[in-house]
Parts: sequence; structure tokens; C-alpha cells
Amino acid sequence: MQYNKIKIIVGIFVLVLLATITSFLYMVMEEKGTFNKRYTYHFNTATAESFHVGMPLKFSGFNIGVIDLMQLRENGSVKMEFSIPEENQK
Repeated sequence: MQYNKIKIIVGIFVLVLLATITSFLYMVMEEKGTFNKRYTYHFNTATAESFHVGMPLKFSGFNIGVIDLMQLRENGSVKMEFSIPEENQK
């Protein structure tokens, strides 16, 4: 009888622990903006020596986006893709 009670208590504890960890991870990901809608744009440039993937894009001193992709094209130009979160989309 006592053993069954302990199994139920441990089971409830494990379920509560898993729910707590899952909700904590969700809150951290939400705070980092993982689920925010992003808009992707691209431009071509002759050289990309001062750019790198993950570099923040600044406009008037504020970070508004991030460079996501750099591709070298056959004609020697570089295609750059960057994304901007919905709140910076204007």
C-alpha cells in the first residue's frame, strides 16, 4: 500500500518538473524572439569583405536586423540576405 502511494507522488513530481522545465524553455525562447515573425530582404554588392553572417544591421544607430546569408554569384557579386523582426518593419 505504501509503495503505491510513493509511486504516485514520484509520478506527479516528475510531471510537474517536466512541465516547469518546458514552460521555462518556452519563456526563454519567447524572450529571445524565436517565435517572432521576421521579414527577409536581399541585396547585391560587389564586395563583402566588411560583412559576415550573424552581423547586426544598424539604422540610425539602432540594431534592426541580422545578416542571414551570403552567396557568391557567378558574375563575382555577392548576394546578401538579411532579416528584420516585425517590430522594426516600417
